[in-house]
Parts: sequence; C-alpha cells; structure tokens
Amino acid sequence: MKKNLFLATALVVAFASCKKSNSTPDSPHITFTVDGTSKTFNTGLTANKYVGSQESIIIAGLTSLTGGEAFTLILGASGSNSITVKTYVYTDAGFSFDATYASGVGGSTNYEAGSTFSQSASHIGQTVTNNMVLHITAIDAVSIKGTFSGDFYLDGDATQSKKSITNGDFYAKFQ
Repeated sequence: MKKNLFLATALVVAFASCKKSNSTPDSPHITFTVDGTSKTFNTGLTANKYVGSQESIIIAGLTSLTGGEAFTLILGASGSNSITVKTYVYTDAGFSFDATYASGVGGSTNYEAGSTFSQSASHIGQTVTNNMVLHITAIDAVSIKGTFSGDFYLDGDATQSKKSITNGDFYAKFQ
C-alpha cells in the first residue's frame, strides 16, 4: 500500500508541474546528500496540505521528468494535534512522518525511513541506529520549510541495505 501511495504521489508530481526551478533558499526545493552525493529534487515539486479529521502534508519532487529519481515526504497529525514548527522523531505520539527516496533509473529502487518504518523495525527487534529526524523550521498557510536526516532502508526493511541521507533541506509552497 505504501508503494502504491508513493507511485500515485510520483505521478501527481510528474503531471502537476513541468517547471524546473533553481535551488535557492527562497525557491521551492528538496535537497540532500546521500552517501556523499548531493541530490536536488526541484522538478515538478509539489506540496499539498489536507485538513479534516486529521492533518497531513505531502511534499514530493523529482530530479528530472525523464528517468529521474524521486523523493516523497508525508507528515501527519492525528486527533487534535497540528503540524507546527518543531522537531519530529519516530516516537512522537499523535504524529507520523514517512519518506521515500526512489533511486536508480526512473526511481526503480525504493529506500524508506520515518516513523512507520522505525516503529515496525523496533517491533520486530531490528535496531535502527540513525532513525530519520524531521525539523519543521517554518510553516504557514502558504509554505513549509524544514530539514531532515537519517538512514533510509531498501524497501523499508531494516535487514536490507541502507542509504545515509544528510543535509536534507526543503522549502515548498502549498498548492
């Protein structure tokens, strides 16, 4: 189901915008370093905020429209909780965040991190030493900004290979 959500999000990103923007602090972007290589996901970058019985935000971008890699971040708040400026860790009650880094040709290999992954690994006795941490540094009705880092695991399986993501940074305007 998670892969279906990621694929649906990636398709929305691909068709929502064909514009490519420069990656400056004031322009929409997702950037990070993975295993020492810098990545920029500012093609078709989208951010959507949903408010109902629970609040959720989906941010997604591609490295290119033709055979590029993809990155998706999903942040959710349940009950009376709201997504605000704060540091989110996988053990936060009432909040969840999940990220998928799709690498390889056309984003064919998925690496996952976040609260759902970390809690699942913990429940089956797998140790994750560098769980993803998400810092929302600014959020308002128009945009969201933040940083992130952590280890992302192949197919969301803590027994598989991992990619270490550092220097994660994003700024996105809500659609």
